[in-house]
Parts: sequence; C-alpha cells; structure tokens
Amino acid sequence: MPDQGQAIGQHSSCRSDNNEVNACFLVHQSKNQKNCREAVMFARLSVTMLCVFCFHAVSEARTVGLCRFDTAGLTFRGDAAEQAKCLLRFVKPKASGSVEQPVPPAISTRIGAPIAITPDKLKACLSARGIAPLDVGGPIDSSDVTRKQRYFVIHDTSSPEINAPATFPDNINDASYAGNRIDRGWGSMQGRVNVLVSRTGQSRTMTDFGVRRTRPAVKLEMTSQVSAARPLFVHVENIQPRIKPAGSWAHKAPDPGFSHAQLQRLSVIYVVASVRAGRWLIPAFHFNVDSDLYAGVDVHDDPQAFDLAAWGDAVGAFAESCEQ
Repeated sequence: MPDQGQAIGQHSSCRSDNNEVNACFLVHQSKNQKNCREAVMFARLSVTMLCVFCFHAVSEARTVGLCRFDTAGLTFRGDAAEQAKCLLRFVKPKASGSVEQPVPPAISTRIGAPIAITPDKLKACLSARGIAPLDVGGPIDSSDVTRKQRYFVIHDTSSPEINAPATFPDNINDASYAGNRIDRGWGSMQGRVNVLVSRTGQSRTMTDFGVRRTRPAVKLEMTSQVSAARPLFVHVENIQPRIKPAGSWAHKAPDPGFSHAQLQRLSVIYVVASVRAGRWLIPAFHFNVDSDLYAGVDVHDDPQAFDLAAWGDAVGAFAESCEQ
C-alpha cells in the first residue's frame, strides 16, 4: 500500500489542474472569461471538498492489526495496561489465533510507571550475578535511540527443525545441544533483532539496544505506512526447536516452550531494556503484533507455549532485587 500522503497527492480526483482545464473547456464556446473564472472557482471548491473527504477516509484507515496500531500516533490502542492485555494474548498452535490471559502483577503494576532502577543500581545487580552488560543488550546507558523505545517483543526461533517421527532430544535445555550454541552464526539476525537467548540461559547481543536496527523484525515494521514505527520496538529471539510432521511445517513446540533458565535471562533483558529506555516497556508477542495486519498476512506463530505467569514471576524477582 502506498504512503498515505503519496496516495492523496497522486489521487486523480485531487489534482486541481486537470479539473480547472475541464471547467474552462465547458464554457470555452462562449468566450466568457467571467464564466470561465466562476467555473474554475467552482472546480477548485469541488476538488478541495473531495480532497478533505479523501484525507478523512485515509485517516480513518490508519488503525491496523489485532491490537489496533495507530499509524499516525505510532501506538497501539488503549493505555499501557490495555495494550499489554492485547499484545500478551496466549498464542494458539499453528498461528490459529490468540486468546486473552492474565497479565502478571509484576508486569501490569510496572508498565506505564516511572522506573525506579537507576543505571548504577542495574550495573551492580548484573555484576552480582556475573552477567556482562554486553551479553544483554549492550552498555547500561541511555541515548536518543533507547529513549524512543516503547515495546519489548518476544519471539521464538522455531528452529532447529526436527523431522517427525523423531522427538525432542532429552538435552534441549543443556549446553550439549547443538541448538544452544549461539556464540557463532545467526548472521540473519544482525541488524534485525537485539538479543538472542539460548535454552541454557545464555544470551548474545545481535544489535545493541542503543543502535538503530537496520532491518525489520516483524511485518508491522515492513509496511510502507508504518515503517516509522521501527524505533519503538526492541526484539528478543529465543531458541525453540520445533518438530515438523510429515507433509506439514514445523509447528510442534516443546512443552514448556521456554526453559526456566531462558525465562530468567529474558526477564533480565527486559529490565535492562526498560532501564535504558527510561520507562517500563510494554511486552508483546510477535504473533499479536502482526496478527490481522492486512488481508492474507502470513503471521508467524511465535512464541509458542510461553509461560507468561512464570516469566512475570522472574521479572518481579529480578526487578525487586535491583530496586532496593
């Protein structure tokens, strides 16, 4: 879909030059300049009214997706709590939809509120746990880039794929599992997502939170109307192998979908991103960001089998330890 301003400018009904010529043509036989001027004025008025109507219609179409993203205001519908309620809907298998679920108090009571954790407190908190800032999004500072961020989008990699009838290996949560080796490869994520988290609870920064991402991570960031929204989002990918049934795609996720260590590290990254943004970010699931964006949109089904309550507990525990 073309840019809205461009759509108005190129709309044939909103081009006054041709309409003025046509108006004069209607009276050219009389050679009456007064009539011509009156016809031109009438044409201009008609075009102006039509353009107002065109602009109003386009403006009305600026709300898109399941959670009603406003492409003019660059925000989802509602206050922070209402946005989180929609963006954290539980994602059903096979991208068949999502359903509401309770937003954990540790998240609902924080989003939209000032953050009480200072950069110095966060640095001390990370140091006490042996976590290097460079592994969880980059140096603990604030910048023009981080201050624009509003949403923390959770993804799963939906890989490695395992062909059925094989099942998930017993070691998918261990360092011995090849899928957890995130120290190399994953070049396609550079410039697209911010952090990659393994099932062992290790993480790798792919794009510093303070650096503007150069590529989209969700379809909402790809459309011509809302590419301006990209600076609002940070993205975290999480290793999740999938089983691929014969004749189908890799839609079967492990249960639970994320390991305990993975949720713990994801909670740390969420707090880090929020401190650097200067506000508690609104968490979101990839599927809910892109769902119903436009007719026929191919929506990714992630994250699958995400235990929101357990992650909320992890966020609360880590945040409270850093707030003291």
